[in-house]
Amino acid sequence: MRNKVLLLLSAFMVMGISVPASVAQASATSGTRIYAQKLVDDLFAKRKDLVSMGIHVTPPGKPDNVIIASNVPAKVGKKSTEDDMDVMRTGKPDIKLKSEDVYDIVLPIYEASGKTIGIIGMNLRCKKGVGQEVALKRAREIVEGLKKKTTSEAKLVEPAP
Repeated sequence: MRNKVLLLLSAFMVMGISVPASVAQASATSGTRIYAQKLVDDLFAKRKDLVSMGIHVTPPGKPDNVIIASNVPAKVGKKSTEDDMDVMRTGKPDIKLKSEDVYDIVLPIYEASGKTIGIIGMNLRCKKGVGQEVALKRAREIVEGLKKKTTSEAKLVEPAP
C-alpha cells in the first residue's frame, strides 16, 4: 500500500499537481524519492563539506520555483525567494559568509544541454580563512557534476532509479 501511495505522489509531482509539503516531506523520508532527491542524498554521502543543500525548479504546470529536493525535508515545497530567482535570471552567483567556516552559495543549475533549469542553494564548509573564491569554485564543481547527471529538467521530478 505504501509503495502505491508513493508512486501516486511521484506521478502527481511529474504532472505538476500540487502535493502538500507535509506529504512531500513524508515521501522524501520514506525511501521512495524523486531523482533530484537522489542527487542530493548521493552528494551528502560523498561530501563532508556540505552542510545543507536545496534544488529549486519550477515543477511542470506550476507558476512558482520551489525546493523539490533537500537534505532538510521541512524545506521541500518552499517557494524560492526573489534573491534566489535573481540568480537564476542573471546567472550571477550569490555568496555570503554565513559563519567563520561556512559559505551560503546560490548558483544556477543546468540540464546536460546547458539550459538553465533552476537554482541550487548550498551551505558549504571550508577551512577557516579560506576565501570565497575557493568556496565558489567547489560549488561550481558540484553544479557541473549535477549537470552531467541531469539529462532534462523533467528527469529531476521522476522517481529515482
